[in-house]
Amino acid sequence: MRYMSIKAVVIILTAGAGVASLGSCVTRDLEPIGAPLQFSDSSSTTDTLTDFSTDTISDTSTITDFTDTGTAVSKESDEDTETASSPDNSTDTMNDTLPSDTDTGTHTSVDTTLATDIDTVEETESTATSDSASETDPETDSGTETGTAATPVSKWVGSATQNETYPYDFFDLWDQVTPENAGKWGEIESVRDVMDWGPMDTLYSESQNRNITFKAHTLVWYRQQPGWLNSLSAVEQAAEVEEWIDAFCSRYPNIPVINVVAMPFHDPPPYSGALGGEGITGYDWLINVFEMARNHCPGASLLMEEYNALVWQTHEIRPVAKILNDRGLLDGIGCVGRSLVGADSDGIVTNINSLASLGLPLYISGLEITNAADQVQRDEMARIFPLLYEHPAIAGITFWGYVEGQIYTEDAFLRHADGTPRPALTWLMGYLESHQ
Repeated sequence: MRYMSIKAVVIILTAGAGVASLGSCVTRDLEPIGAPLQFSDSSSTTDTLTDFSTDTISDTSTITDFTDTGTAVSKESDEDTETASSPDNSTDTMNDTLPSDTDTGTHTSVDTTLATDIDTVEETESTATSDSASETDPETDSGTETGTAATPVSKWVGSATQNETYPYDFFDLWDQVTPENAGKWGEIESVRDVMDWGPMDTLYSESQNRNITFKAHTLVWYRQQPGWLNSLSAVEQAAEVEEWIDAFCSRYPNIPVINVVAMPFHDPPPYSGALGGEGITGYDWLINVFEMARNHCPGASLLMEEYNALVWQTHEIRPVAKILNDRGLLDGIGCVGRSLVGADSDGIVTNINSLASLGLPLYISGLEITNAADQVQRDEMARIFPLLYEHPAIAGITFWGYVEGQIYTEDAFLRHADGTPRPALTWLMGYLESHQ
């Protein structure tokens, strides 16, 4: 894992500017993309695109016990509430504003192809008080339950990106990327049977050539789904969902980590009835989606993502994850981290341990340390980040952007538009460098 001094990150390159955009408006019957795009030492690019069928995949066969509470570290808790809306093709609209920039840096990471992007969910910031943050799951088992959880090969620290190109310093700061919008169904197939893979191809190709983890985000959500789904029958909707998952994983067959469903507890997709509805388990639709993903994406670690998972709704979200885990369908839990600012440290760690008792790795996504005051932001970063990074159950941490003006929650930016880092970013890079 390599980190540049933040003072040195001034002018490096505008990553991705020269990367060809594949598959713009093409039909869904496509072969995996081929021929790796080459980067020279001067960071110039050629026109050839990455062969997505030969990327290294993290091993998903080993089951890991993450119940060791060890270092008291807290993981992101998504304690914001989302406002459900009908599917549309707009960009993420999470109430937690996220940076749209992508930071550059090199941490060791496992390849991931879909942005763990925490879809812009309208999350009502809950007052993360000591009481609420300390709420634990009454169902926590004394032992661990294991499904098909993959052993984390490394712990990444990355960022989401809103755009098709990377910020100039992204690869000096981060070793993982999550496309905030490029991998979502509504962005790729806004017109039925016409697939626009261009932005996703560009981001993925460059991430592979830069050797950073690419986390896919997200196959099914209640937002940014194709509008044309609404006019279909239930039978047609179910068929289209499976066709979409098949098309995605056929194009990117070696994606190691995929955020399959976002916010299944808070905001099921409007077409969940077509997928089996609540059924016997209360989440039959979710089971069916994960079975589709397991069938069509056999080499990937499959995640579900939720907010409030590490603050005050752990005891409600954990049973949902357990339903999937008991059936061998879940390989990790994504926890949106926008609500950790001000949350009680001990409560966060307790809730991390509760989820980790399922025997699954946890992934912090959409982490934002939001405050307009530099010193307050820096102090919260120094308090919260070590809790997450040092916890053995946390396999990866993804900030939801970092550049001023390119982030969902504006006061959460870590670097000014002119390249000047805020104190929180300076602290973070120093911390990571000292923990190599």
